[in-house]
Amino acid sequence: QVPNEIHRSGFSWAWPLTEPMCSVYSAVSGQALAVVDDYEGKTAKEVKRSLAAQVGVSRFRQRLWSEDWSHEIQDDEVFTSDLVKVQLVVLDFLQPDAEEDRRMITASR
Repeated sequence: QVPNEIHRSGFSWAWPLTEPMCSVYSAVSGQALAVVDDYEGKTAKEVKRSLAAQVGVSRFRQRLWSEDWSHEIQDDEVFTSDLVKVQLVVLDFLQPDAEEDRRMITASR
């Protein structure tokens, strides 16, 4: 274990202990978007709710991916690691199209 404080010839310096955090990066730009501090034991759905307030995007338009892109993090997955980095993909929001809706309804009859 590494101490978090150094004492040397009357000088004392301490660095903060690392707290578990989840860093969220844009899947497009790689830019850091948010940090979720209290994520351990929470589902991805709960983390998305927290992110919605921070990044201004509804959880329904958010997709979280592992840092190495090996898998999409599903809403029911529980975050357990001490330090997590995830990629955020924001889905486009499409306005309703009445004409397309009418064609779909007609085609389904």
